[in-house]
Amino acid sequence: MSEVNQPLQPQDKTHLLQFDFSMKAYAKLLAIRERSGARTFADVVKNSLGFYQVYLEAHERGGRVLIEDVDGELREIEPPQGFEDK
Repeated sequence: MSEVNQPLQPQDKTHLLQFDFSMKAYAKLLAIRERSGARTFADVVKNSLGFYQVYLEAHERGGRVLIEDVDGELREIEPPQGFEDK
């Protein structure tokens, strides 16, 4: 296993990752950073992982994740598939 693919060890404080984004995906990442007030792209990714973790935990227990709109209507959310295509 190469060093890049080594799992994090308890003594590791950070792990450097590199992503290749299309221009469309990068524009979305930038817009999310600006709208959310996140200081860095890493913060956007970390915050997004938190939401995704909540979704997975609910789904694994047979639950659903719902969003209530301003009219009080509830709708179920699913993680986007093919993020760049939307």
